[in-house]
Amino acid sequence: MISTDRARATAVSPAQLPTTASAAVLVISAEIRIAALPEVCLALTRSVTGWPSWNSFVAKVDVAQSSKSAGASTQQLTKGTNFTMHVRMDASNHDSLTETKLVVKACSEKEDGGALAVKWNTAGMSRFALRTERTNEFHAESWEEGEGSQKKLVKGCRYRTAEVMNGPLAYVVKSMYGPRLQEVFETWAEDLAIAAEATEPEVRK
Repeated sequence: MISTDRARATAVSPAQLPTTASAAVLVISAEIRIAALPEVCLALTRSVTGWPSWNSFVAKVDVAQSSKSAGASTQQLTKGTNFTMHVRMDASNHDSLTETKLVVKACSEKEDGGALAVKWNTAGMSRFALRTERTNEFHAESWEEGEGSQKKLVKGCRYRTAEVMNGPLAYVVKSMYGPRLQEVFETWAEDLAIAAEATEPEVRK
């Protein structure tokens, strides 16, 4: 069911950011309410090679290595997965792609607040030069939509995502791409909301 009362994505409030954000060089974040269950949003996020079909920032994803856990799929993010995003950093030229290598540090784990989560860090780069941590959390929420006899209870989730950057290169990223990355995170959240709300009936079967 697609929500008729979904707001646009906004930056995450400081109180809801990762504890490491307080001392970071750069923090980018976004959150949005989605009329789809946390498990649905998590499934879309884990299905990494499907991102280009709904994520306007990501043109392509290469999965280099998957977790050794039983039944792990090379197309699904699991702890230990190494993957590369080919992204559209230049908003004026969608044919120009930037490569970003990442490794998954946690996946599907319940956080302190009971949320499902996926986390990844930068890979293939000196930790002195650049250290990043990207969190994606899916918190179950319920709310009412509509008026009078049309009022209904919607069971969905709140998606929060944040990236914390440190190291000398973080200053370069902040100077060159800070505003662009904030725009990207908010669009990413909105893209996920649209995809999850459209996909949920099929995923629930």
